[in-house]
Amino acid sequence: MQVSHWSTSAALCICRAAQGAWHALVCYFVPMYAMVTPDVNGVADDFNEIGTAIYFATIIVVNLKLCMRTRWVFGADKHA
Repeated sequence: MQVSHWSTSAALCICRAAQGAWHALVCYFVPMYAMVTPDVNGVADDFNEIGTAIYFATIIVVNLKLCMRTRWVFGADKHA
């Protein structure tokens, strides 16, 4: 008899894949649309700056997901 556990179920796999797709879309489109608008001279940011902003957003999202998944809070590991 095989026991289905929630942590190994197909529903969890689909849920995590959907979350990953959502975070990827947010990490791409938010910096892209925030930085694509031209300044007063009509010059838009170049692809290096937009790529750096997308990379920064990805690193922030990954670190926040790790903190939430491991329940790590800044300073909670220090003993008073």
